[in-house]
Amino acid sequence: MTGTDRFEVGIYIETSIHGPARRPAVGEYYMEYIRKDGRPETRNAFIREEMTTENALALELLQAALERLVRPCRVRVNTRCGHILNVMDRHLLAQWEKAGWVTAKGKLIKNMTLWQHCQKLMQDHAVTFENGPHSFRNKMLWEIEKERQQFYRELEGQRGRTEKT
Repeated sequence: MTGTDRFEVGIYIETSIHGPARRPAVGEYYMEYIRKDGRPETRNAFIREEMTTENALALELLQAALERLVRPCRVRVNTRCGHILNVMDRHLLAQWEKAGWVTAKGKLIKNMTLWQHCQKLMQDHAVTFENGPHSFRNKMLWEIEKERQQFYRELEGQRGRTEKT
């Protein structure tokens, strides 16, 4: 395939948390592409984390989705994670890499390994990032809420068993 013949893939990322506070959370990604016969195809997956931030969870979801791509594609990523959008808009990955993955204050970049892996996975693709309404959002948020409730019940059950032992 030439650069103009690349598959077009949409990746949609939603999480149950927003902001930098670390807490239990669930996230989901949807991938959509058009098959050769013209039919849309979707794939999705959840990630559950006992203690995470919005940024880390969104990066894990991005990584998991990108890992599914088997050939160079044009990828449009839709996320509400402001940090990811800011990093990609300001082209900070290249700056961080050049600086040895440290900030201007000399501190290691948070979630450095996730950023590095995502950067490597994006190399063969033409990737753009956006935040806006999409057709999967309401369904994803509903699914995430169901998954989050189940996850919290399981965490509570684990804590209860731990306290009894």
